[in-house]
Amino acid sequence: DGRKKTFSPLLRREDAALHETEDFLSRVYKGSLSLMVSSLTKKKALPKEEISELYAMLKKLVDYFSRVAEPTVILFFGDHQPSLGSPGYELMQRIGYVADNTTPEGILALQFTPYLIWNNFQTEPTAAQMDLSMFHLVPYMTRMLDLPRPAFHGYMDELFELTRGVTRKVSLDGDGIPVQSLQGEAKAKFDEYLTLVYDGLLGEQYANADLYE
Repeated sequence: DGRKKTFSPLLRREDAALHETEDFLSRVYKGSLSLMVSSLTKKKALPKEEISELYAMLKKLVDYFSRVAEPTVILFFGDHQPSLGSPGYELMQRIGYVADNTTPEGILALQFTPYLIWNNFQTEPTAAQMDLSMFHLVPYMTRMLDLPRPAFHGYMDELFELTRGVTRKVSLDGDGIPVQSLQGEAKAKFDEYLTLVYDGLLGEQYANADLYE
């Protein structure tokens, strides 16, 4: 009949955000805000019982594979930090995790997550860590542990020499130094990498036989 209809939400945005935060804490951190904040900052000590629980889970896994004859690598990592929106940034700013989210260092601080590479066949069971993007993680692991590597990992080594990480707002150059954006050879190489990945997943897979076999 041409009349306009007006809709209004049943929940305020603030209430919905609070519910989602509480649900996230319950599912991922068992309702423990201290565990979440400690995971973000790595500065504030966890309660003794929570530390014991985390170590017990990790120890159970490592102990088992330490007794397995087959060479085994375990990679622990978090794919992203909790998405808490603007209030979450203010929280991290108050606890000293990040001082300014407008600098390259501040932007990266909001995106870093720890990782651990463990194996049962070398004298040193954990590989050295350095800051890098997720797309470098497996090639870096195979290089550090001297594992069999497809040609694609050699290609990623070349990219690693030019850029160790890329995010939407800031990148890491070949020395791991934050920069606002990639330039020159580094940008061209990363664009080439994106083309290879796109073709391998969604395109004609022209290079797959050479890169992955």
